Amino acid sequence: MSIRHKARSAAVQVLSSVTWRNTVLTDDVNTTIRNIKAEFFPQTRENDFFESLVFGVIKNRTVIDTFIQEYAPKFKVVNLSAIDRVIIEMGMYELMYTNTPPAVIINECVELAKEFGDDGTPKFVNGVLSTHVRKTREQGQEQ
Repeated sequence: MSIRHKARSAAVQVLSSVTWRNTVLTDDVNTTIRNIKAEFFPQTRENDFFESLVFGVIKNRTVIDTFIQEYAPKFKVVNLSAIDRVIIEMGMYELMYTNTPPAVIINECVELAKEFGDDGTPKFVNGVLSTHVRKTREQGQEQ
């Protein structure tokens, strides 16, 4: 398992905890983040990557969720399971705010969906993220 995959996996766990509790970052969550960084990512650049995923999703959640709702109109974002929601949000964050190749992001998120989600989660995650990539490319061609 790559260190980036570990960072994404840890971010999913922290974000799902925050989502499940329906809280913002608290001292308890910040302590969890510090402990995960110390245990899994000491003195590596993936430490920053892990942290950027967690805080990036939380900071941009409203914008990200608007896109998710557009791409999956049959499902209310707030009613998705915490795991499904945060895997898609994290993938959307990476697609929208990083330079990581879309194929890598989608593949990683599908793998996380297989690890943490239900049977239908990988297909759902793939569909939402692929729709974003397709629509972004279509808009780029129109301009």
